[in-house]
Amino acid sequence: MAKIIKLYEKNETKACKNITDAEMEIAKSDDDKYIILSTFGSSLRKDPGKASQIIHLDKKTASELVTVLQNWIAKA
Repeated sequence: MAKIIKLYEKNETKACKNITDAEMEIAKSDDDKYIILSTFGSSLRKDPGKASQIIHLDKKTASELVTVLQNWIAKA
């Protein structure tokens, strides 16, 4: 699990190595609400169906991500 607290824009293009599904949920903890994004590896993994990365975004960071995505979409 990783809680993202700051986003940094990097102007570098990388090829996608894997295409995977993601699951999104909204969870509440003692201190805040979080958007949780879980990605899943390939079906060839030792534990297929188990999340391989889990990212937590609080409201502030989620708002930053929305701004980055809106700017990216506007440029496309």
